[in-house]
Amino acid sequence: MNTQEKTETNELDESKRTKITVLGATSGDTGSAALAGLRGKKNVEVFVLHPHGRVSPIQEKQMTSIVDPNVHNISGTTPRYQFYFR
Repeated sequence: MNTQEKTETNELDESKRTKITVLGATSGDTGSAALAGLRGKKNVEVFVLHPHGRVSPIQEKQMTSIVDPNVHNISGTTPRYQFYFR
């Protein structure tokens, strides 16, 4: 396969890609792990909800210090979002 064919193949593959959204809720370490694992990924948006004031300070810092544009951390009260994950 020559360079032009490779470029055309990559452009074709890129045009077929879809964007995915990952939504999660956590009470601790798994949220920061999900955010860290998906940060900077092309075509991926990740939203993680955590209960306000109910995670340790280090867990909150781990989740809120990731500033990649595809990472969204949401702090709220547990009953607000717990319903959606049951």
